[in-house]
Amino acid sequence: MGDQVVALAQKGGRGQGAHTWASPPGGLYLSLIRRAPPATSAIVPIALGVALAELFERRWSVPSRVRWPNDVVAARPVGPSRKVSGILVDGVEMNTPRARCVIGIGVNVRPLPDVVPEEVRSIASSIGEWASPPPPLSEVESEVVAAVDRALLDLERPDGVGGCLRRARARLDGRGRIALIDGRPAGRIDTLGEGGELLLVDGLGPRRIVSGRLTIQDDP
Repeated sequence: MGDQVVALAQKGGRGQGAHTWASPPGGLYLSLIRRAPPATSAIVPIALGVALAELFERRWSVPSRVRWPNDVVAARPVGPSRKVSGILVDGVEMNTPRARCVIGIGVNVRPLPDVVPEEVRSIASSIGEWASPPPPLSEVESEVVAAVDRALLDLERPDGVGGCLRRARARLDGRGRIALIDGRPAGRIDTLGEGGELLLVDGLGPRRIVSGRLTIQDDP
């Protein structure tokens, strides 16, 4: 299928934009090279996020949602959702017959250790918070790779993108709550558009967000 690299820890894990991903031992840090599916660059991380959310919930009972544009979060009955997994997709030789993509995935498998700053631990969750004892990293790796490959194959099928979006909309994190885009209130989260964009509603009507750092305002 393609190349696969796993790290036991990272000193400089990269997230969306200029953000770093805390990567201590005890997590899965995976990079895959795969054939790029016939979908827009915004759809691919959403499709992978849905696949991982469904996997985490089915396999390890993590109540998972998809946070636009590229995270999987654990949703609690009270309080904000907390990040379990991040996904980053980069293109290689895009728009050619040899189109490939590099998929970076980080998964918090064991609870984050105390050496990780509190401000990071406060917004993170892990599979190990829901499955005791935490599953072996080798098991998570195998399951995640299989889920990624199934998701990419699904995008090749007729209505693959449509099916992905329907599943993502059903799991969209923060629906009805105030979205902060790059730190500024931008409206209430409504749904996902046909191109994978985030659709918000404010006093002037609908808004379409195609890029930016999303945080979700806590309910008062």
